[in-house]
Amino acid sequence: MAAELLNRRVVRVPDVVGRSIIKAQILLEDAGLPKIVTLYRESYEDRDTVLEQRPARGQMVYEGTEVTIWIARRGYL
Repeated sequence: MAAELLNRRVVRVPDVVGRSIIKAQILLEDAGLPKIVTLYRESYEDRDTVLEQRPARGQMVYEGTEVTIWIARRGYL
């Protein structure tokens, strides 16, 4: 168990805000962050666009850390 903690890589969280949900998932998985929680929010932005992310872009986290992204549900226009 202790050896697993010592061997974990630290990765930088990519900026996915403003990208489509598909591109965001690909970027996060390529960065070593496959655990993605997807939440939806009403917005004026284009449908399926990432509105917010946690942890924030540029933050250093352990590989495999859970990332939460908020997606535009639909545009009102």
